[in-house]
Amino acid sequence: MRILIATGGSGGHLFPALKVASRFTEKNCEVFFIGAFGSDIERVRRNGYKTKSLNVKGILGRKIFLKIKSIFMQITAIIDSVRFIRECKPDLILGFGGYGSFPAVIAGCLLRHKTMIHEQNVVPGMANQWLSIFVGRIAVSFEQSRKYFPKTKTVVTGCPVAASLQPANSIKDLREFGFEDSRKTVLIFGGSQGSARINRDAFSAVSILSKEMLIQVLHVTGDKDYDGLVEQYNQLNIPNAVYKFFEPMNKAYQLADLVIARAGACTVTELALFKKKSILIPYPFAGNHQIFNALVLSEKGLAEIIEEKNLSGINLKQKMFQLLNEKDGLNFDQLVYHDADSRLVTEAMNLD
Repeated sequence: MRILIATGGSGGHLFPALKVASRFTEKNCEVFFIGAFGSDIERVRRNGYKTKSLNVKGILGRKIFLKIKSIFMQITAIIDSVRFIRECKPDLILGFGGYGSFPAVIAGCLLRHKTMIHEQNVVPGMANQWLSIFVGRIAVSFEQSRKYFPKTKTVVTGCPVAASLQPANSIKDLREFGFEDSRKTVLIFGGSQGSARINRDAFSAVSILSKEMLIQVLHVTGDKDYDGLVEQYNQLNIPNAVYKFFEPMNKAYQLADLVIARAGACTVTELALFKKKSILIPYPFAGNHQIFNALVLSEKGLAEIIEEKNLSGINLKQKMFQLLNEKDGLNFDQLVYHDADSRLVTEAMNLD
């Protein structure tokens, strides 16, 4: 069976797509990728998948001239997608959202191929809202998303994530990071590209809190702030581990007593899977969809939300102090699926 996966280049679209692609490969399917990948195209190629890059830009939030230009780029990308689909002859086209996935999925619909989309976020993006009219099946990450799509075509599979629950050796992992078992561990990250605002205010909060309680920090910064934060952490008298990007996130989650992060669909899913209390700072742009993802946890008392406009080192420190001193015992059961990737693959392979 040949599978064409269409996706945008951001981590929130790409990581679930790669996870599902690996499941298809295990079932001896031949997998191709198409979309707007940017610099992440090398991540796809390293996994051995043939790729087709599309030169497209988003339409929302742009000036009228740029909107018109983006529309023409989409039309050109649809034509390029038609050519690639005829070349690789997929049995199924599976889209993971974003403007980079739209041309390939709509081209697949025009060519009458089997098509399916997956929506990671609670509130769908414009591309998937449009595509839902034409595709054969719609998979969603959260039960709350059903209302945005045709009921007869929609199924809840969960959100496929890179981090997986694996047996952990906490003492060994603590020593690997230079951590101590007598301290509370805080995990901080701002999404696949990092967040300058979270980096700044989280470090400020840590520097204040470290004078009041025993903590240690694992901070994933992204590229831009890495060098500066390494230098700043070295001036704090606490154990710390600072990374530009950290691949084995299952280790990080398993050690964390508290997580400070954005509220992408993958992050929300991982927090529920690993049953970690968190402070979520939703990304305030791109339709502000992350606030609705964060509400999946906060409405059940499983996370605190601080909107970026209200974020400061002081109020973040206060929330950290409160949550780190609370007893555990939060109930994350039946919130997300542990086997979302397998569920999605099963739905795709059974699509009529």
